[in-house]
Amino acid sequence: MMVSVFLCSNILTCGIHQFAGMFLICRLLSVREPDRACAAAAFSGALLLSPAVFFLKFPEFYQMAAEILWLTFWIRRLRHTDARMSLFISIYYTIGIFFWQFLFLAGIGILFCLPSLPDSAGGSGQIALWALHLVILFLMIYSRTQEEPARPNAFWMVSSPIFPDFTCCPSFCCASSLPFIPLPPFPIRFPLPRPPTLSPSLPLSLPP
Repeated sequence: MMVSVFLCSNILTCGIHQFAGMFLICRLLSVREPDRACAAAAFSGALLLSPAVFFLKFPEFYQMAAEILWLTFWIRRLRHTDARMSLFISIYYTIGIFFWQFLFLAGIGILFCLPSLPDSAGGSGQIALWALHLVILFLMIYSRTQEEPARPNAFWMVSSPIFPDFTCCPSFCCASSLPFIPLPPFPIRFPLPRPPTLSPSLPLSLPP
């Protein structure tokens, strides 16, 4: 029972970020926003990819490559976008999604004091996945209410959330292998001692 629940949850989350990727490409390339056909393509890809990843335990690299190719193919077919730009944005977007997924999983592991990184097929992993995808849904809905930015500003806005990943991921990786060493107490006493002063009775010898 729980296996089917987690599988349906993975299908929904994969479909959500696939559809959000189509929406992002359409906004950046100034084409018509995705419609029901794009949503059907996104969730059909999730329906095909998620069970294979869930049951066969494929490495995340193959999952990322499959999602990138699926997203690029369908946005090119349905919106006639430039293939190279669509592929570039798909790669950048998918890497960012998997980075933030790792950060949310690590955050849940720290919050619940878990001994290792939680599995996305477990309960704590599902909390992290849905927290991330609720943020994605909020950003997508919020961006629809805003005016379409200029292309240089849009690319800057999209790339700015990726920079914390490259800073936080090595920190989490090192934190998982290095023990936490508390600093010894360092009491500070007030008032602080005054520096020593020279006695005026002693003559000062200056060099010649």
